[in-house]
Amino acid sequence: MDQALLLREGLILLAVGMLIVYAFLLVMIGVMSLSQFFERFSYLLPDADLVKPTRPLPTAHATDDAVRIAVAIATARRR
Repeated sequence: MDQALLLREGLILLAVGMLIVYAFLLVMIGVMSLSQFFERFSYLLPDADLVKPTRPLPTAHATDDAVRIAVAIATARRR
């Protein structure tokens, strides 16, 4: 094949590849802008994580004792 033909095909492939990448980036920027638009109205549908739990959380005293006992047992077995 002629070198000029190969060079032209290479430049065409380069241009097509770059256009695909730029098109993808433009679509990505558009979607990100759209998500910022919808964030303005996020107060209408609050997340379920923001709801306070109905049951009280367990106290830390019971778990602290259990952790201390587990550490003491692991230390004793290691020696």
